[in-house]
Amino acid sequence: MGFLFTESPTPDALERHVDLVRSLGEPADWDTCASAFERFNLRANTPRLSALDEYTTRLDLPAHCDARRNALTAAANAWLRENLDTLGAPTGASVARWMELLLGRSSAPRLRQDPAYARGGLHRYSLGDCQLESLWSAALDRANGSTLHLCARAATLYLDALFLHPYDNGNARLARALVYWLMQHEQHTSPAMHPLVLVPLRPGNRDDLQRLAKVIAVSASRENLHCKLTS
Repeated sequence: MGFLFTESPTPDALERHVDLVRSLGEPADWDTCASAFERFNLRANTPRLSALDEYTTRLDLPAHCDARRNALTAAANAWLRENLDTLGAPTGASVARWMELLLGRSSAPRLRQDPAYARGGLHRYSLGDCQLESLWSAALDRANGSTLHLCARAATLYLDALFLHPYDNGNARLARALVYWLMQHEQHTSPAMHPLVLVPLRPGNRDDLQRLAKVIAVSASRENLHCKLTS
């Protein structure tokens, strides 16, 4: 269980995603999310360490019959949770270390070198090496240094991990980990993960991205981690 697409991405669909992100660089561009962001702002800042583990245990691991994959996922998430205080904000190097654990590699994996495919080849991601490296670096910098609301930055980074598809494998798990990582680093409550994966996602679609930001804000505002899957 990773995320929902409502159309089959094409190479230019990924370019539409990049163009959309660049068009939403000012706080005023997110005015439609104002009420959800205000609800988030009024919530006490209580870091929720179990949010990522909750999704992984209840939904991700049971959906896969690969024991090695599941053990590596649990270990990578545990490493992240245990090292949050010293890791700081997600960076290219620290994300690569997490991916090394997630994929069971002996060294940090490099960004993908070839066109990528997902969903049995239905979805294609064709970004050149240099472009991918610069776009992924910009995505992490934007998440950590932008003046946008935290929930807007988290939603954008989530879609960056999915649509830039920086690694050969594990990008959906990475997207969820990055939302958790960013929120915890900034000492805010992490949203439950399961509502995020039910938001329909279309590259370059402003409504989808802003709806995702609202879902993050509302989910993080709730006292109860077990919020309804229809949120």
